[in-house]
Amino acid sequence: MYGDADDAHLALHGREGRLVLLQEAWGDRTAPDPAFYQAEYDADLTAARGLTATDRWVTFELADPPAAIATDTPVRVCATIAGVAVDSWMASPSDGEVRAGALRRELCTRAGFELCRIVVREGLLGQRIAGGGSLRDRLRAAAAARGDAAAAATTEPVGAPEGFALAPGWEGRARTALADCPGHVIGRRHAGTVGLSASRPAALPRLAAEEALAAARVAGDPVVIVGRPGPDAPLAYAPELVWHDAVEVAGAMPVAGWAQDEPAEGRR
Repeated sequence: MYGDADDAHLALHGREGRLVLLQEAWGDRTAPDPAFYQAEYDADLTAARGLTATDRWVTFELADPPAAIATDTPVRVCATIAGVAVDSWMASPSDGEVRAGALRRELCTRAGFELCRIVVREGLLGQRIAGGGSLRDRLRAAAAARGDAAAAATTEPVGAPEGFALAPGWEGRARTALADCPGHVIGRRHAGTVGLSASRPAALPRLAAEEALAAARVAGDPVVIVGRPGPDAPLAYAPELVWHDAVEVAGAMPVAGWAQDEPAEGRR
């Protein structure tokens, strides 16, 4: 049993420990806790580089130097931590840019404690503490290794689902989700919450593949076809396949999206 003093110490350790982790992960050791969550601190983070959109998408990696997005129109941001795609959102510019501080704040707010989980998993677990560089260096190395693995996966073709704007790099993520084997991959669940079950990858039972694929299509989740899957092909759920409705990204009203192999009469 803990006493009141022990409880207070544990609470303080948890609060301050989380702040130190954020400071180390972002490479900003003097930033106060509100700087990661409150808009009035956005201007305090100076961008070291600029990002531009490709097909109205921008990929933003936590371990890279702080970056601002030069744009006069809203862009879709895919946020990654150590190369792991965590979430996406539509970012609106102010005075021709989306500030580096705004990107940091949005990722911290959206990811919540999931940010801490990924940072510890990718930067610390299974690694030597001494001699491995800073936490930020470790995250950057993990991002590079993940990118190399995705680039090395070569199973072709990858079938893109209609009606979905998948974040850049989705082809490699789909291949690695199946260990570069033919099969199907279900992308991030529609309206899934970061940090809960929607953020957990899974290999689904092959006997339940048909039902799982049908349920994903009814729910409006993207289904990616990797290679030429046979009747017993594996099925994976890959939350790293973040997406948005293709028509909304293009600036029009959203519509429902279905997998490429769904017959036209089944679309709504």
